[in-house]
Amino acid sequence: METRESGAMEEAELGCSVCHERYDENRCPKNLGCGHAVCSLCVQQIINSGRKCPECRRPFYATTAAALPVNYPLLRLSRALASVNLQRGQSETPSPAPGPTRNQNDAGECAAHLARLTQRCMTCRVWVCRECLLMDHTLPPEGACRLLSVRQAINEMKKTHVETLAAKVLSLRELKASAATQGGCVEANRRIRNAVAATLQAAARAELDAVKELDTKKKEVEDKVAEIDVWMQGLREKESAIMQASTVRELATAALAARECVTTTEARAGRERERQARFVGTQLRLGSMFSSVRSLVARECALAFLELGWEGHSQGRVYLTMMGDSARARQFLQLCSGEAGPCYRGTCMFEAERVGGEGEIIRGGDYENNDGTGGAALVEGVATGGEHLHEAVSGLLVGAHSNQRHRLAVFGVILSPWSNHKTDTAFGAVTSGLATLRAAARHRPVTEVLVLDCGLMFPL
Repeated sequence: METRESGAMEEAELGCSVCHERYDENRCPKNLGCGHAVCSLCVQQIINSGRKCPECRRPFYATTAAALPVNYPLLRLSRALASVNLQRGQSETPSPAPGPTRNQNDAGECAAHLARLTQRCMTCRVWVCRECLLMDHTLPPEGACRLLSVRQAINEMKKTHVETLAAKVLSLRELKASAATQGGCVEANRRIRNAVAATLQAAARAELDAVKELDTKKKEVEDKVAEIDVWMQGLREKESAIMQASTVRELATAALAARECVTTTEARAGRERERQARFVGTQLRLGSMFSSVRSLVARECALAFLELGWEGHSQGRVYLTMMGDSARARQFLQLCSGEAGPCYRGTCMFEAERVGGEGEIIRGGDYENNDGTGGAALVEGVATGGEHLHEAVSGLLVGAHSNQRHRLAVFGVILSPWSNHKTDTAFGAVTSGLATLRAAARHRPVTEVLVLDCGLMFPL
C-alpha cells in the first residue's frame, strides 16, 4: 500500500503543475528560471497570459516556449519512473494526477510540510498550515502576524479587491466627468466660432474650417468618454468574477485578472489625464480680425493667461479675470493679446517683495525696459482709487499709481493677505495658478522668471 501511494506521489511530483500530465518527450519540462518547471505544451499558454510562474508567481521574460531550456534531469527521472511503472505492470501512459480538491475549508497542501493549508497570514500574505504557524508566524505581542481562517481570508480578500476596483471605478467616473466637461468647452467654443463666422463675412471660410476642426475634437472627446465607459465595464466584470469565486484557486485567478486589468486601466487613465492636462480652450488668433472678434464678447468676460517659465522649462499657466471694463483692464488685455503691438510675451518678472510674509507680491510687465523702469500706458484714463480700491488679499491683480505714467502698464499680483491694508490700483484677480506665481517669487533671481506666452480666452 505504501509503495502504491509512494508511486502516486512520485508521479505527481514528476508531472506538470498546470495540466498535471507526466513529463515525456511530447511534454518536455521547461525551466522558468525560478526553479520551477512547466511542460512545453502549457508554457506557451502561460507566456500568452502574463509570463508568471504558476507556482511562485515570479515573472520570466521568454516570448516563446522554444526559448526556455529543457530540464533534462527531470525528464530523465520521468522516463525512469515510466520504466519502473511499466515493469510493475502499469499502463505506459499513467492517469493524470488529480487536480486540487475543491475544498472551501483549506487552501490546498503545504509544499514544505505536506499538511493542509487551513489559515492565511494576512500580514505575510501567505497561506499557512499548523507547522508553519509553529515555525514562522508568531501572533502579537511577540510577533506581528494576523491569522484568519480560509473562509474569513477569502471574504477579506474579496472585500479588499472589491474596494480597489470600486476606487478605480470612482476615479474613472471623475475622469469621465472631466472629459465630458471638456466636451462642453469644445461645444461652447464651436458655437462662438459659428457666431464669428456669421458676423465676419470676410473670414467666413476660415472660421468654418475652425468649426470643422472643433467638431473633430468634439468627436474625439466623445470617443474618449465611450472608451472610459469600456474601462469601467471591464473593472465591473472583474469585480463580479471576484464576488463569484468560491475557492482559493478561483479567487486567485480572478484576483490576478483584476490586478492586470487595474494595471492596464491605470496606465490608460494616466495617458488620458495627460491628454486632459494638455487640453486648453481654443485661443482665437485672428490677426487683423482680433478686435472684431473681441467685440462679440464683453471685456469683463475675457480670461487672460500668462505662461511662466524658468530654467528653460514652462512651469505652468496663470489665469486672470478682470474686475469690470476699466481702462486698466482693457490695457492689460491688450498687452496679453498683443493686438495693439506691445505684448507681455518675453518679459520677465522683475521684482518680488515681502517673500514669505504678509503682503507678499511679485511684479512684472515692463514691456519697454524689462526692469520695472518702463512700461508706459497704452490707453487713456488709467486711474487710481474709486473702483480700484480693494482689500489686499491673495490673488489680487494690481497696477502702478496713476502718477507713474512711465510705468502704468506694469502689474503685480498679491500672493499673501496683508492685514489692515488696502490697495487703490486693483483691477483683476487670479482664478488659477497662484501656486505657480508663489514658486516664481521664491526663484532666485526672480528676473529669470519669464512670460513664455500670454493671450486671451473667451468663455461663454
